[in-house]
Amino acid sequence: GTLDFSKAKTVVVYCNGAWCLQSTQLIKDAKYSLLKLGYPKDKIKYYRGGMQSWVTFGLTTIGKGK
Repeated sequence: GTLDFSKAKTVVVYCNGAWCLQSTQLIKDAKYSLLKLGYPKDKIKYYRGGMQSWVTFGLTTIGKGK
């Protein structure tokens, strides 16, 4: 069967840092990437800086140790 993305929400994909390739693979290169599965391109946002730049800029995080 096919997946129904008619009610797809916007997702933000990020990695550990700008050098990390896992997030771009998840979007387009992996065997079961979001785009290959049919996820709407306009609903995928990519944060290139990743967690490292997010924390460096002092932006809010939530998780263990906070």
